[in-house]
Amino acid sequence: MERPPKRSKSSVTSQSGNNNEVTARAELLLNEFQAKRHLRPATSSPSSQNRLLIKNGRVVNDDGMEDADVYVEDGIIK
Repeated sequence: MERPPKRSKSSVTSQSGNNNEVTARAELLLNEFQAKRHLRPATSSPSSQNRLLIKNGRVVNDDGMEDADVYVEDGIIK
């Protein structure tokens, strides 16, 4: 007995033409689109973009290595 060809999930429908899976997928995509439409881009103050704190980092220099917190502000390690 020969097997029918495999179909991808997005194209699966029953012999009777019932396309509940396709309809459910379309509704999911529509809901996702509508949700993304209402998202606003993240805003932050310019000063917060210039500061970075790394906790429990590994600092490596000519003297050796040590675990430490590293604070960077305006591109300068402080």
